[in-house]
Amino acid sequence: MRRLLTHEGLLKSIQEQVRFARARFGKSDLIDFVVVLIGYVVSGKSTLLAFYERLARLR
Repeated sequence: MRRLLTHEGLLKSIQEQVRFARARFGKSDLIDFVVVLIGYVVSGKSTLLAFYERLARLR
């Protein structure tokens, strides 16, 4: 996923535009954030809460 985002120039754009509350947020954390958002969009769930509840049931 990281290679694809880097190749498409999206990773740099996300790094420049997304700001987190934590001062020390590394690249791995950013990728985790993006992967969760992609999973949420692909899941078709109407809210993040519904998405996380579905994930919890899969565990």
